[in-house]
Amino acid sequence: MDDWLFKRRLDDGIIDELLKSGLFNDSLKKDIEGGEVFPAIRSGSVDFYYRGGRLFCFDKHGFKTHVKYASVYDYNRSYVNEVNLKEMVPVRGFLESYPRIKENCEKYTSVEPDGISKLYKFSPFMNKPGRYVLLDVEVSLKQTSEDNEEPGYKENKPRSRMDRIDILMYDTKDCVLHFIEAKDFSNSEIWPKTSPRVIEQVQKYNKQLARREKEIISAYSDYVSLLNKIFSLSLPNPKKMIHKVGLYIFGYDGYQQKSVMELKDNINKLGVPVCVIGNPVSIKIEKLWKETCN
Repeated sequence: MDDWLFKRRLDDGIIDELLKSGLFNDSLKKDIEGGEVFPAIRSGSVDFYYRGGRLFCFDKHGFKTHVKYASVYDYNRSYVNEVNLKEMVPVRGFLESYPRIKENCEKYTSVEPDGISKLYKFSPFMNKPGRYVLLDVEVSLKQTSEDNEEPGYKENKPRSRMDRIDILMYDTKDCVLHFIEAKDFSNSEIWPKTSPRVIEQVQKYNKQLARREKEIISAYSDYVSLLNKIFSLSLPNPKKMIHKVGLYIFGYDGYQQKSVMELKDNINKLGVPVCVIGNPVSIKIEKLWKETCN
């Protein structure tokens, strides 16, 4: 029996502390409203993403970041020799070293999370958000025993205990949630012509969404209410959810146009709606919604 519940909740105390923090008010909030940083509410915490990396997490213990991002030194030259090492002093606070922590976060990003980060500009925190907004990223759903009984499952195949869907979009007019998986054009999971691995992946996600529909809609009603409270928004609560996960493929050039259109046609025939774009910076949110909902 699966007793795990999908939740998106924050205690009032955590919200109060976040809204009082200098890092949030003086740095993060400006970048959120500028489409550079994306905040995602979890159960008991808020994750702040930059260029696809988790820049900070805020919970009842305050802010934290990965040590590889926080390895920042107060030193005004680009290169250092062995003698100069003694002159390097670690910066003592997140607020003071915020720009450098962002630089480090960017250095460690990979192609797919970085491509997804180009959607941050469609967040509901922008000055004039449109009908379709980016609501969440890296949405984790716990697998159940049913997931391990699907066709193609192999007992000796390495697997995660969580399904992680890359993108959650929201139609703020019709109050509809829509999940999308993202792949770079170079990803081998999209390429075999008979049955690309991504097809099995999306089909598994579809079953998760069907099983957890009420749970997910309820959790994102809480999520939207929290966003409204923290950022002074007026988003309506979700009422419906599209059961079919779409696929977003990006990262190809003009020479690969023919190949990607053949790939799109093949995946569409296998039952997964696809949107393709060469440079993810150029994506239009309406196009992404429409083509992944067919």
